[in-house]
Amino acid sequence: MNNSRKIGNNVKLELIANSMDVSEFGKRIGYSSTDVRKLVEGRLFIPPFQLKKIADTLEITKEQRG
Repeated sequence: MNNSRKIGNNVKLELIANSMDVSEFGKRIGYSSTDVRKLVEGRLFIPPFQLKKIADTLEITKEQRG
């Protein structure tokens, strides 16, 4: 599994765990619902600065990120 898919899968799991829908998450990180779906599917390149914003939005600590 490539990194984009791993990130997408982890985001999907965290969205479920936080009971957050795609549109709400997208608003929080500045992405459209379509882009969030692409992210979850591993079809969207995520710049490093955006990874931090995603982690902060999902309240994932550095230790949890691995």
